[in-house]
Amino acid sequence: MSHHHWFGVECSMWSCFITPVSLTSFISTLLCFFTFSPSLGPILSNNYSTLPRQSKVALDSLLASTTHALVVTPLTMYTLASGHMGTDRTVSDSTLGMVVMHTSFGYLVADTLLCLYEPGLRKVAILIHHATALIGIGMGIFNHGILMFFIVYRLISELSTPFLNTTILLYNCGATQWLLFKASACCTMVTFFVCRVLVVPWHWYEVFFCVSMPSPVLTASFKYCLCGIYLVFDLLNMFWFYSLVKASSRV
Repeated sequence: MSHHHWFGVECSMWSCFITPVSLTSFISTLLCFFTFSPSLGPILSNNYSTLPRQSKVALDSLLASTTHALVVTPLTMYTLASGHMGTDRTVSDSTLGMVVMHTSFGYLVADTLLCLYEPGLRKVAILIHHATALIGIGMGIFNHGILMFFIVYRLISELSTPFLNTTILLYNCGATQWLLFKASACCTMVTFFVCRVLVVPWHWYEVFFCVSMPSPVLTASFKYCLCGIYLVFDLLNMFWFYSLVKASSRV
């Protein structure tokens, strides 16, 4: 049986995914959805109790994704800026990078289960996004940090999530005339465009540079997987950005 290590502790093939960090992230996501969000809902919105179940479920999901973004984004930026992952784009043994990946892995598993459990969250684009992200992060965890740079760097896109969720919340509260709503919507458009659309050419420059270089650890299957993951994410982000622009023109 294949064995892996987590902070120097040997673990089996499957238990390398189940760590204190991923478990904490997984449980926190479920607690946000089932406990904290329903408690905060009536405080944040006067009409929360009268909303149909599907609308309540959609609002309840915002707290978990916002919390995940607020934890992962600064940690990702620090990990990249501090040089913890070294200069090798193909593989890294960075402990901070592993923490980032395990945090997102636990959140994504929980949120995927919630999407499957709740019809109101069962959106094809979200399920495709989560499945693709889980494949990429799972590949990085299971293969000792292979392509960690690309996985961690991609998580900077979560910077737009708190602004997007705030905009959605204020919209559902009927606060579209508030200055806070307009500021949040503006920040959503700017951060989404910069972090998910504008960087696409640089993303692919880095990807093509990496896959074109000979590497003893980066096999053809890893290269195809990296290109496929980036392609799916970029297509989804283009689709979502188009949806944002279209929605903003109606408000």
